[in-house]
Amino acid sequence: MLEKRLLLALVLVLSVVGAPAAADGMAAIDADHGLTDRERIEQFETEGVASTTLTSPQMRLTVAETHEAVGLRGFRLDYDKRYLRVQYNETVDRTIRFYIPSEYWYPITSEIEAVDGDVTAQMEPAGDGRYTAVTLTLTDPVDLVFEVPKQASFVFWGRSKSREVVNNTTGYQPPRLGDDQEWKYVPEGELENESTYPVETAKDGDVTLQYDTDPTAGVESWRTVPECSGNDVPVCYYEKAGVDGQVFVLSKTADPPQVRFKQGTDVSATAESSARELWDIPSQVMDDISKLFNGGESSDD
Repeated sequence: MLEKRLLLALVLVLSVVGAPAAADGMAAIDADHGLTDRERIEQFETEGVASTTLTSPQMRLTVAETHEAVGLRGFRLDYDKRYLRVQYNETVDRTIRFYIPSEYWYPITSEIEAVDGDVTAQMEPAGDGRYTAVTLTLTDPVDLVFEVPKQASFVFWGRSKSREVVNNTTGYQPPRLGDDQEWKYVPEGELENESTYPVETAKDGDVTLQYDTDPTAGVESWRTVPECSGNDVPVCYYEKAGVDGQVFVLSKTADPPQVRFKQGTDVSATAESSARELWDIPSQVMDDISKLFNGGESSDD
């Protein structure tokens, strides 16, 4: 009888050790999976896709830049999305939470429904902005894909946190513009490797931000820096909750273009930018049509 009790106790201990940490009945995998490894992150940066397989619970996670890499068919515009694929291989009902590092996409707060199933993933920033915590409830073996926006109308507080630390420790303050209202430029190197740069606005919150769209052409071609809301551009700007009188320019590339700014609204510069954007619309439409009939490849490829 004693031997049976000892055996039962041993089985219970092994079951607890082999399972992921639980929080309020949740299977909390958190950062304990392969997508947090530097090797997988580097693979994603070079190949546009990375996967990992878990044994407890039995599931596979994939993050990709294209819908084809996660098994979706048909025509889709991938430029403003990341794709998360969850392949769950158990019949046990579970609520699962795992963390996706910010190298795959910026931390977001959102409820996203699966493209190919009736499951919703709850996403919110975690780890001081280093991750997006993904929580979902699964009941049967299932293969799900979630479309995650690269940028949305939320605060990129995780990416700008390091900038705050620098400001607090060095005493550096964002530049103030003089009364002459000449253009100021983001210093070289400040926006490299997907960094942020703070810019002061006018008292009414207005600011003019522009970037050079073709620095290799030899002629400056300034366009308005858009808000960070899924635009396929190398730079965008966002506001931080609770911070007045500033906006933050965010680079989305390791080699960002030159950015200039001034307080208030420069009507002339804004009009010129709008004219250039209107001029580009026909070519953009033709490029999208070309992708549709060429299997997603641009006519320039």
